[in-house]
Amino acid sequence: MKHFFTLLSLITITCLSAQTKFEKGYYISTNGTKSEGYIKNSDWKNTPNLIEFKSNLNENSVEINTSLIKEFEIENKLKYKRFNVDIEKSSVTSGQLSNNSKTPNFNKENLLLKVLIEGKASLYQFNESGIEKFFYSTDKKDIEQLIFLSYIADAEDVNSLKVQGIDYIIENSTILYNRTYRKQLNENVNCGNSRDEISKLGYSKTNLVNFFKKYNECENSEFKKFESGNKSTFRLKASLISNLNSLNLKFNNNDYYETNFGTSIDFGFGFEAEIILPFNNNKWSVILEPSYNIYKNSDHLTYTFYTTTLEQDVNVEYNYIQIPIGIRHYFYINEKASIFINAAYNAKLSVKSNGIKYEVVTDNNLEIFPSLNNVAFGLGFNYKKYSIETRVFSNTQILKGSSENKFADYKNISLNLRYQFL
Repeated sequence: MKHFFTLLSLITITCLSAQTKFEKGYYISTNGTKSEGYIKNSDWKNTPNLIEFKSNLNENSVEINTSLIKEFEIENKLKYKRFNVDIEKSSVTSGQLSNNSKTPNFNKENLLLKVLIEGKASLYQFNESGIEKFFYSTDKKDIEQLIFLSYIADAEDVNSLKVQGIDYIIENSTILYNRTYRKQLNENVNCGNSRDEISKLGYSKTNLVNFFKKYNECENSEFKKFESGNKSTFRLKASLISNLNSLNLKFNNNDYYETNFGTSIDFGFGFEAEIILPFNNNKWSVILEPSYNIYKNSDHLTYTFYTTTLEQDVNVEYNYIQIPIGIRHYFYINEKASIFINAAYNAKLSVKSNGIKYEVVTDNNLEIFPSLNNVAFGLGFNYKKYSIETRVFSNTQILKGSSENKFADYKNISLNLRYQFL
């Protein structure tokens, strides 16, 4: 395990510099000076705190704090622009409500906003620590936030909605929404859109980008749509798994029942579903890899009591489905090859009649937990449609009814070979 993580650290450090390209662009400082050159495209999900810049590709890069930048652009891919705006940052996620007011609580801030659409009507995005907000401006209206917030219904809301014939609202429980952004768009970014059409418009990047794109087209206005080209991608791979297993059985410090089964190689098979996330240059993904695995082993036990020697065989059989779900990070070497690391939570479900069985004293047969869980870490290499990964699982105590003197410590390292067919 120690050598595995040492190797992982060395590979990570080696690959970091090869992951992201410098691309043609410019930045304008807060004093108005424009510098053209090359910017490292990290395809930021959140607003960046700094950028790496080169005047030409042959020189070393310099880091520039974005607080000193008024605007920067990577040609035809992304653009950020600084504005002094009123912003409310409440979460709209259920269970994470940071605001229970029907009206927005604004604060004046100087922000670097991501430009999504630039034209007669422009659209901007703010993204920070899971809080996503959108802003807009037109040729006739200064920039302002598109208002969308959530809050928990109070007594006034319950009574007001009952008058309108809505009687399923529960005080201090039901989540309601302020969708003022629809009114804003209806009044200021409307090119023949019906009220019904705008009333169905969702507050998301995809929906709003499409809406502003159609508006500029309808107005015959030149506009620019910034996009890195990265999209969510789904991959499906067949998996062939080789497991290096070991099991250490303790049984009341009695040599006649306990043993270390040693290591064995067993096999499994399954498939991996992967969703490549559409940010940070597609370096992050979510993975799910259900597989069927088999572990079988046996040992011959002997125990001498005075002049009598007792012997018996003990057999272990553990058939299980495991379902690791986790995250993956890629370090791209080139367009065809990459190295990746994983971290996953793993659920294990026992199938068939599993257990530890003794040949002679069957009363001491042992059961295995029907469901277990542990964590896993992996290091792998991907080339075109093929990948190989070494995955280390945390130890699992698999014995049902275990105690301080009776337990079975199961260890597993797997080698996963995969072929992408979708």
